[in-house]
Amino acid sequence: MGESRRKANRNQGTSRWRHVGRRGGSTERGAGRSSGALTKPPLSGLGGWLWLVQVGLALQLAVFAAQLAGLIRYLFADGGWPAIIDSQAPDYHPLMAPLAVYELAELAVLLLATAMMLAGFYRRLQAFPAWIALYLLACLGAVALECVFILLMPSTRESVLQNSLPALLRTAVLAAAWIPYFRRSLRVRNTFVH
Repeated sequence: MGESRRKANRNQGTSRWRHVGRRGGSTERGAGRSSGALTKPPLSGLGGWLWLVQVGLALQLAVFAAQLAGLIRYLFADGGWPAIIDSQAPDYHPLMAPLAVYELAELAVLLLATAMMLAGFYRRLQAFPAWIALYLLACLGAVALECVFILLMPSTRESVLQNSLPALLRTAVLAAAWIPYFRRSLRVRNTFVH
C-alpha cells in the first residue's frame, strides 16, 4: 500500500510537465534524462522589452496631450492666433497659420493614435505589431513634415536645430530599433495573438 501511494504521488507530480517537450521527444519528467534539459516555456506576455513599449506609449500619450493643450491655450486663449495671421507683424510669414493648423491636427491625430496603440497593446491584438510599425513611421513622417515647414520660414529656421532636428533623429532611432523588434521577436509573436 505504501508503494502504490508513492507511485500515485509521483504520477501527480509529473502531470504539470506532460506538455513540456524535451529534445529527445519525451514529454514526461524523468523519462530519457540523458537526452537533454527541459525546454523553457515559450516567451509571451507583456514583460521583457515590451515593458519599455508600455512606458513609452503612456508617456507619449501624456506628452501629446500636454502639447495639444498648450498649443490650444497659446492660439486661442493667449492671443496667439491673431498674432500669427497679422500681416503687419515683424515675424509674419504666410506659412505660419498653416503650420499652426497642421500642428493642431498632427497632435490631435497622434494623441488619438497613441491611445489606440495602448488599447491594442493591452488587448494583445494580433494586428498590433503592424499598427506600431505604421504608427512609428507616421510619427517620423509628421516630424519630418514639420521640419520642412519650419525650414521654409526664415524666422523659425534656428528652432529646427534646437527642437525639430533632435526630435526627428530621436523618432528615426526609435523606428529603426522597434520596427525590426516587432517583426522578429518571438515574444511579440506569442503575445499578440487575439
